[in-house]
Amino acid sequence: SSLFVTLVLVALLCLAFFLRIYHIDSLPVGLYPDEAANGVDALHALETHHFKLFYPANYGREGLFINLQALSIWLIGNTLLGLKIFSVIFGTLTVLGLFLLGRELFHRTSAGLVGAFMIATSYWAINFSRIGFRAIMTSFLLAFSFYFFFRGLRTQKIRDFLIAGLIFGLGVHTYIAFRVAPLILILLLPALMLSYEHFVSRFWKHGLAFILGAFITASPMLYHFFVSHPEDFESRSSHISVFSPEVNHGNLPATLVKTFSTSLIKYNFFGDQNRRHNYPPYPILDPVVGTFFLVGFLLVLSQTIRLLYRRLRYTDRDFRLIINTFLFASFFTMLAPEFLTDEGLPHALRSIGTQIPVFLFASVPIVWLIDKASRSPYGLRIALISFIVLALSAS
Repeated sequence: SSLFVTLVLVALLCLAFFLRIYHIDSLPVGLYPDEAANGVDALHALETHHFKLFYPANYGREGLFINLQALSIWLIGNTLLGLKIFSVIFGTLTVLGLFLLGRELFHRTSAGLVGAFMIATSYWAINFSRIGFRAIMTSFLLAFSFYFFFRGLRTQKIRDFLIAGLIFGLGVHTYIAFRVAPLILILLLPALMLSYEHFVSRFWKHGLAFILGAFITASPMLYHFFVSHPEDFESRSSHISVFSPEVNHGNLPATLVKTFSTSLIKYNFFGDQNRRHNYPPYPILDPVVGTFFLVGFLLVLSQTIRLLYRRLRYTDRDFRLIINTFLFASFFTMLAPEFLTDEGLPHALRSIGTQIPVFLFASVPIVWLIDKASRSPYGLRIALISFIVLALSAS
C-alpha cells in the first residue's frame, strides 16, 4: 500500500540522515585542507558580504556550495556542523532522489526502495556526505533532474522538462565533473528517436523547455566562464589530463587503457587508496552490492543487445531501450572525469557522479528476484525473499 511505502521511505531517509550526522564533529577527525579552504572563503564572504560565483583559490571552486556553507555557518555558527550540514542534507536527499528515479525508470516501487536502501547505507555515499565538499551535490542534481526528465517523457508535460532543465543547469555551479553531464543527453537522443515514433516532432517543445530551464540556472556561471573570467574555466584538471603529453608520454591509447581499467576495478576489486575517499584497500562497493552491480550490468547489457536487434530487425519500439541507454550513458559519462585524468587512480571522488547508475544497476537483479518471488509457489517465494533480506542486511 502507499502508506507502507511512505513509512519505509521515511524510515530509510531517517536512517540515511542518522548515518550521515552521527558524531559528525569527530568522524572523520578535524578538517581536510580542502574543507578548510571552503570554510575560509565562506567566512570571508560573510565578513565582506561578497558572495562569489567562483572562488579562485585552491585551484578554483564553483561558488554555490561555499555560499551555502556560509549560510549554515551564519545560522549554526563557525563549527564543524556548520561547515558540513549541507553535505548531510544533500547526501540524505539523494536517497529520496534515487527512490523517485528508480521507481520512475522501472515502474516498480521496489526498484526505488532497493536503490534508496543501497545508497543510504553505502560507505561511499555516507563518507562524502560527512565531508564539506561541493561534489556531494552531483548525485543529488543528477537524480532529481533525470527523475523529472523521465517523468516528463511519461506525462508529456512541458512543466516537467522545464523543472528537469532548471535542476540540471545548477550542475555547473557545483563540481567540475558535472561539466560532462550534457553528454548523457546527447548519447540518450538516438535511443529516444529509435523508441518513439516521430520523437522530434512530438517533443521539440519539451526539449526547448529543458534547454531553457538549464540555460536560466546555468547562465550566471556560463557568463563568468566564457565572458568575464575565461581563465577560471581552466583548472587543475588541465595539469593531470591524459591528453597532456607530460601525462601520456606520447602514448595516449595505452594511457587511456590503463586509466579506464583502473577506474573500473575500484567498484569490485581494488578501491581508492586515499583514506579521505575510501577504506583502503577495499573496493568502494561492499561484496554484496558489488556482486549485484556486476550482475545487473551484464543483465542490462544482454537485454540492450536483444532490444537493439529487435528494433533494427523487426522495428519493435521498446521504452526499456531508453532506460538501458540512460544507465550506460550516465555511468560511462560520469566515469570520464576519473579515467581522463591520471592522478591518484582509482578516484572515488572524481567518479561520484556514477553513484546513481551504479546503484540502479545493482537494483536490477534484486527487482528481478522480487518479481520472480511474486510469481513463485509459497515455499520458493519465502526462500527468495529471505535471500534478498539476508543479502541486503549483510551489505
